[in-house]
Amino acid sequence: MQQHEQLLDAPINDINNTPIYSSVAVGLFTFFFTPLFGMILAYQNLKSVGKANLGLKVVLASIVAFTGLIVVEIFYIELPGVVNMGVSIGFALLLGRNLHDTYIPNHKQMPKKKIWVPLVIGIVLLVIMVVVTINTLGLISLY
Repeated sequence: MQQHEQLLDAPINDINNTPIYSSVAVGLFTFFFTPLFGMILAYQNLKSVGKANLGLKVVLASIVAFTGLIVVEIFYIELPGVVNMGVSIGFALLLGRNLHDTYIPNHKQMPKKKIWVPLVIGIVLLVIMVVVTINTLGLISLY
């Protein structure tokens, strides 16, 4: 009986010791890069705690919501920058705080992953987007 109880406790202890990205890091990546980037970090956290199916639903919902916002802005109305910033803050709070508090209740006690790899990837992607935008506008020529 005692061995059976130890087996039941093993996965929970492993999950509690699984490192995840902090909710603050997810929120900041969502705000400073894009909601899609923050969503990827949130998905990795949910996957780490054994909720990969929920993570996939978060991925799909975020893609649909963010794509819908872009389509509305491009084809129907031009939203002021304040609205775009508000949407980014909303996504940051949703993915950073609410998602973690709801689905990973002990996230504050769990070990945290280093953010260097996602940070480098985000900066490289940002630099690429800026160079492509500048090149497209004809401000500089790369060839």
